[in-house]
Formats: sequence, structure tokens, C-alpha cells
Amino acid sequence: MPHKLVSLALIFLLSPTSLALASNVHGVIVGVDDYGGAADLEGCEEDAKAMWGFLSQHFGPQRTRLSLLTDTRADGRTLSWSTVDAALQRAGRHAQPEDYLYLYYSGHGNRRGLALPGGETVDGARLAASLSKVKAGHVFVILDSCFSGALIAPLHRALDASKRLFVLTAVSASETAKTCQVGPNACPVNKSGGSVFTSWLLRAMRDRKNDRNRDGWVSWREALNSAGASIANVALRAMHPSLASRVALDMTPQFYER
Repeated sequence: MPHKLVSLALIFLLSPTSLALASNVHGVIVGVDDYGGAADLEGCEEDAKAMWGFLSQHFGPQRTRLSLLTDTRADGRTLSWSTVDAALQRAGRHAQPEDYLYLYYSGHGNRRGLALPGGETVDGARLAASLSKVKAGHVFVILDSCFSGALIAPLHRALDASKRLFVLTAVSASETAKTCQVGPNACPVNKSGGSVFTSWLLRAMRDRKNDRNRDGWVSWREALNSAGASIANVALRAMHPSLASRVALDMTPQFYER
């Protein structure tokens, strides 16, 4: 099945208060269903909308500049990486080193990178080049696509070393991402056609019971630990999400369910 890449997001905080007072969140959320025929996907656009809504709600409209990009374009043109790159630069135009940059992508992927309509592939070096141009010092990338784990190492090698990088992928470098199905194992967010990974991850992030260390926040690691069993069950143990960071995991940004 086609890949999905999820959003770029990274948060590095000494305390929740410091983020609230000093930092803003910039980013681009991408969902692609239309690949022009037999390779079309179903649910990626809904995945992107769900992620955009979650991030906007938790960080608040006054601190977020998040653009939502889908293949439903008014000009009828195919979504390309140049469009995504331009949106990233617009979103981060006023970014400061203490700010956070998110990139979420849901769509096809291959063993070399993100697979966009028209046969365009975005590898780790090209992805890192776009992210490095934004001044935000904290970069969080969520990839919900097949073989998305293959982008972890290239991103770490190519991204500006001064940036704190956090990468969360739906699957390993050798696995394909699965979609939700109707029935007893339906996903909790996007019940049919969307991503198993994004759906269960968002559910876990919203559940305060997943705050295992009782610090008042659900971390991405805590959410992934909680969602992992559900993802494995629904995907028949064929999906192994990955999380990699340049900084200590206990220093990565946390979400709080208000």
C-alpha cells in the first residue's frame, strides 16, 4: 500500500511555561489522495485535516501558523514539492531560533523518500534543505507513509546541525503503511480509508491516562507506547513506528489535553 508521511514537528522545552511565553509554532500539514489514477489513495486528506486540527487546538491560534495543503487545489494544478517548500518558507517567515517547525505528510512513499503526484520523489537531502531554510531551531517531522523510516538517517545527516530534530515515522524502512478499515478494528479518528498510524497516535495524544510519568503532559513517546499495541493489532503486526531525536526524549515538546 502507498506511504504516508506525516508532519514535521519538533519541540524542545525546559518547561511548558517557556513554550507558552516565548515560542511560536510554524508548519505545513500535507495530505495527498489524488495520484491521477490507479495509485490514488483514500483518507490522506482527512488524516492531514485531523492533524492540523489537533495541533491548532493544542497550541492555540495565537501561537500557530500552520498551513494545510491537499491535492484539492482551486487552480487544478498537481501538488508538487515546490508548493510545499513555498508554504514552509511562508509559514516560517517570522520564525525565531526558539520557535518550532512542524511538517506532517500523509501520502505515498517509496524507499527513497516521499512520493508526490507526477512521479516526483523527495529524498532526505531535499527535505532537509527545505527545513534548514526556516530559522526555527526545533524541527519536528512526522511521516506517515510506506518506508518512511528510511528517511530518518538521511534527515539527521543532511539537516543543519544547529537544529534540534525530532522524527516520528509510521513504519520502518522496509514496511508499508496500512489504512483503516470498517469493522471491529476500525480506527478511532479516521474510521475508514485513513491511516492506522495517525488515527491511533492522535487518540493516544489526547488521552491524559497516557501521562505515565505523571508530569502533566503526554509526550510523543508515551503516546507511541500506548498506541503501539493497537497499531500492531490492526496492521497484523506489520507496522513498527519509529521515533528518533537529536535531543533527550524527556526534553521534547509535550502536549496537554485541556
